[in-house]
Amino acid sequence: MPDWISDISTTTNFIVRDSLCQDGMRGALGFPILDDGNVWGVLVFYSRSFQEKDNKLLEKMANIGSQIGQFIRRKQADLELKNIQERLQAIMDNSSTLIFIKDAGGCFQFVNRKFERLFNITSEQIQGKTDRDLFGPEIADILRQNDRKVLSSGVPLEIEETVSQDDGLHTYLSVKFPLQDPLSGNFNAVCSIATDITDRKAAEIGLQKQQAALIELAQCRQFYTGDLAAAWREITETAARTLGVERASIWLYNRDRSLIRCADLYEATQNLHTGGFKLNAVNYPRYFEALETENVLVIDDTKIDPRTQEFIPSYFTPLGITSMLDVPVRVAGQTVGVLCHEHIDKQRQWRLEEQNFASYLAYMAALAIESHERKKSAKSFADRTRKSRTVAAEYFAAFNRHPFETGIKFDRGQFYRSHRVVCRYCWLYKNCRLYAANGVGFIAK
Repeated sequence: MPDWISDISTTTNFIVRDSLCQDGMRGALGFPILDDGNVWGVLVFYSRSFQEKDNKLLEKMANIGSQIGQFIRRKQADLELKNIQERLQAIMDNSSTLIFIKDAGGCFQFVNRKFERLFNITSEQIQGKTDRDLFGPEIADILRQNDRKVLSSGVPLEIEETVSQDDGLHTYLSVKFPLQDPLSGNFNAVCSIATDITDRKAAEIGLQKQQAALIELAQCRQFYTGDLAAAWREITETAARTLGVERASIWLYNRDRSLIRCADLYEATQNLHTGGFKLNAVNYPRYFEALETENVLVIDDTKIDPRTQEFIPSYFTPLGITSMLDVPVRVAGQTVGVLCHEHIDKQRQWRLEEQNFASYLAYMAALAIESHERKKSAKSFADRTRKSRTVAAEYFAAFNRHPFETGIKFDRGQFYRSHRVVCRYCWLYKNCRLYAANGVGFIAK
């Protein structure tokens, strides 16, 4: 409550009485600064003359104290609100996502710093602009339709949206929610928080392409019939098409492992297959060492990777190769070649799923080599068997024409090894067996 002191010198509970009296003060008036029952402080006035108590003045001063208290409360609330706004602004400006607000008419009211940097426009410049001013009518109409869904439904919406940027189209996962007018209660704005998922979408699409390509390769007959030339063409074309590289190639070691020779090189732009090029191990020792010791050579920057620096002047620079993904081809644990993927233009960061896909292609190359070797072995065995039967048939014919007294005894179809006298030739003796079946004949071992 306000307090009136007519004579300071007569009061006993005034701590500063003596110092005030020395300064010539005689009367005092004090009143609290109140707000909703809380005391914010006290205002005290002093007089050099004695003053009689004035109740009306006390009442006025009490009202003033209350008004001052309300003013202080509002100022404190304003300061707290400003502090909260600054913190919220800091959160939004340092967010890696796009955050922006548009009114019911589609005009931008607020954008965060990420938005400003990405679209080269400030928060002040974008005021009153719409999506059409940034993205054109086709994209803007889709964005506007999504905003209207949120305003009409009054519930948040999560949706994928595509917008144009300096480096092309980007896909965003946008969370949109309505903002309500506190006075009318109507939804009068839409806030969006958008996360760039372009790389994730590309990875998903790439993974789907890889799975489809692997299924197609697994059904390709060339890998099981031993037709290496056809298998190499399938692998290099699939690699270039699926991984989006300009050049894909298969290289195989020679017998003494002193070099690798290109069995097939596919260039995507020209849709051309070539081969026959050679790389000598003595000229590229670090690369050849890596082929023997590493499972996958992930080379994002060919200019700085120590494994490939030997190729820079003669290979990378003329062809514009900036990144490589090479996988050794191994059969029975031995490196027999390498599958190369060469990217031109901008440097490329090879994703894990791309590395896995390239490794599977190298496995398919090894499968083709194994099938080819099996086919060679089977053909060699068939040739030997056919030769044995031919020689045996010729000798049997001669045997019938010129029987030997020291011939061969047959007993009820039992098998006997041919006598040295009968089979004059050592090769026939070692490789044929006689059998009795309606006469005399030979069969290969």
